[in-house]
Amino acid sequence: MSRLAGVADQVDRGNDREGNRTVFVEGARDAVIGDVRSIFMIAMGTAAFVFLIACANLINLSLARGATRAREFAVRNAMGADRRAIIQQLLAASGIV
Repeated sequence: MSRLAGVADQVDRGNDREGNRTVFVEGARDAVIGDVRSIFMIAMGTAAFVFLIACANLINLSLARGATRAREFAVRNAMGADRRAIIQQLLAASGIV
């Protein structure tokens, strides 16, 4: 074990036992990303949080629209429209179909 520790010390200094220079190899990911990994993760977390807020806002708008049209759906149901027709109308109005 002490032999390996001695080699590690020499590699850290950049020289081997004969005084020759050594080469340090760095992975491509470490060379490209390096120290910005934490900043990148914070940016990704922020983007995900903004995306979740946008999704919650769209869901809230859809629920509000549905609540205002509840009377219309009740009238259509009373006139004999089945659930499938009402759902198709909702999907068409939402632009999904």
